Amino acid sequence: MKRSQFSAAIVIAAAGLLLLPGLASATPLNGVLQESNCLGGGVTVTLTSITWLGGTGCTTTSTTAGIDSAAGTDITSNVGTLLAGVVGTITDLTAPTTFPVTDFITFSGTADGLTSGGAIDFNLAGFSTPSTASTNCAAAVSNGQSCIAVAGSPFLLTSDGSGDTNVTLELFGTVTDGTLTTAFTGSLETTVPDETPAQVQSIEQADGSITTGQTGSLRLVTTPEPASFIMLGSGMIALSLIRKKFKAPRA
Repeated sequence: MKRSQFSAAIVIAAAGLLLLPGLASATPLNGVLQESNCLGGGVTVTLTSITWLGGTGCTTTSTTAGIDSAAGTDITSNVGTLLAGVVGTITDLTAPTTFPVTDFITFSGTADGLTSGGAIDFNLAGFSTPSTASTNCAAAVSNGQSCIAVAGSPFLLTSDGSGDTNVTLELFGTVTDGTLTTAFTGSLETTVPDETPAQVQSIEQADGSITTGQTGSLRLVTTPEPASFIMLGSGMIALSLIRKKFKAPRA
């Protein structure tokens, strides 16, 4: 290796390794959001729409409603740490839904624990396919038996074996704090009391609606920053060149 190449290798190695602490200094976007409707709020679900209902201390607009971060919430970000007891917003959905739905769930910098002007935004990319495609809800009687109201519905209706129906909507997307972006997966859930899956199906198929409370759990899927990989790779390649220099046989 020529002296100029050797010197360049040292510079690249040093730059790659020294820059890694700087790249890693950004606060990881990581954690779990547990959400629930505000006191007195909830959700109204039809076959083609999801309308969120605000409650005490939560504002409702024509397209959004307030929600609370519930116990178990702990998200670290570059705009602060989101914990339980913070009011955010969630956006209504109408079929056919055009994805992505930006700012599906948002906690802004006015919330406790977040810096002024900052926000944590959950962008909805789609719904996961339910675990069953069966529309035979009359057979979903025993605890754990499931169905969907109509073919293609993302809502899973599950009997609890005692006349109530647990409704689950699994979803996925991305979340950003303005500096980092990562994926999330999770579900929104509710229990419809005194209604079997067959009864819920009949209501939905008749263009009726169900209003109830709801909860949700969204987990962030942390991935390493690409820039860190690039700089680490550059440093390792340069170090390998230096090693070869010292191992090269003398002429």
